[in-house]
Amino acid sequence: MVTQRVAYKVTTKRKHSDAVADNLLNQNFNPVAPNHIWAGDVTYLKTVEGWIYLAIVLDLYPRRIVGWHIDKRMTTDLVSKAMMKAYNLRQPPKGLVFHSDSNNVLALFYCINHSLMVHA
Repeated sequence: MVTQRVAYKVTTKRKHSDAVADNLLNQNFNPVAPNHIWAGDVTYLKTVEGWIYLAIVLDLYPRRIVGWHIDKRMTTDLVSKAMMKAYNLRQPPKGLVFHSDSNNVLALFYCINHSLMVHA
C-alpha cells in the first residue's frame, strides 16, 4: 500500500478570536518605487543538521530580498534580525507598508516595525 507523505507541517494556528490587520494593499503588489511596500514570511528548511527557520523581508518594487535571517527556532529574534538587516540596508522612509499573509508573522514583524518607528 502506498501512502502520501504530508507535504507540510502546521507550525502555528490562529485563534479565530484574534484580530486581523486591515488589508492596505487590496492585492496591489506593484508599488511605484522602492521601499514603499515590503513583504515578509517565515518558512522552514530541512538540513542534514535538522530543521531551520528562514525569515525574509522582500521589497516588492524590485522583487528582491532586502533582509533575511536563519535560526533553529521561530522566535521574535529571528524576525527581528531579518527586519533589522532590511532596515539598515535600505533606510526606508516613513509610511512603509509591510505585508504578510500570516497573522503570526505579521504580528512579529509589526512588533519589530513598531519598535523601529518609535526609535527612528
